[in-house]
Amino acid sequence: MQPQPFIVEIVRPPAEETTVADLLVGSLGLAGALALVAIPLGLILGYVLIRWNQRRRPDADHMPHVSPSLELKEPEDPSSGRVP
Repeated sequence: MQPQPFIVEIVRPPAEETTVADLLVGSLGLAGALALVAIPLGLILGYVLIRWNQRRRPDADHMPHVSPSLELKEPEDPSSGRVP
């Protein structure tokens, strides 16, 4: 006759209940961690964009063209006699 198998039942300890306070502390901690990352990255990006804009300003003697078609037009000859 074969010996009877051992049956082992694993009993887990009771889990702690999650309270509203635990949830609020966890969510505020996550929000704080995201803010600690987002604020310096925003400041760095803002600084880079301001510096880039200062280096690439248009010349002070003329404004940039509104339409690309204005850049391709050649000045009309005043001796042609046409009135615009």
